Parts: sequence; structure tokens; C-alpha cells
Amino acid sequence: MLANGWREAGRHEVPVATGRLAPGTYSYVLRAGSTVESRKLIVRR
Repeated sequence: MLANGWREAGRHEVPVATGRLAPGTYSYVLRAGSTVESRKLIVRR
């Protein structure tokens, strides 16, 4: 889990340390109330 807890409405950033991840495509899920969105993260070297 990268971030958890209550946040005020607005734009937020969460730093992701990709140093230990192998290059490739990863999927992640954003949940806010009843809204759920999945996105992808591409790690390249």
C-alpha cells in the first residue's frame, strides 16, 4: 500500500520508489469513496 487515510479534496502526489521493481507494466487501483479507477505504471530503465 502506498498511501492510506483521509485526504482533503484536491490534487495529491505519492512518491513511488521504483528502484526495486523490475522493468515492466504494473497496474494499481485508486479508491475514493464510491469511485474506483485502475491505472497503469510503466517502469523503464
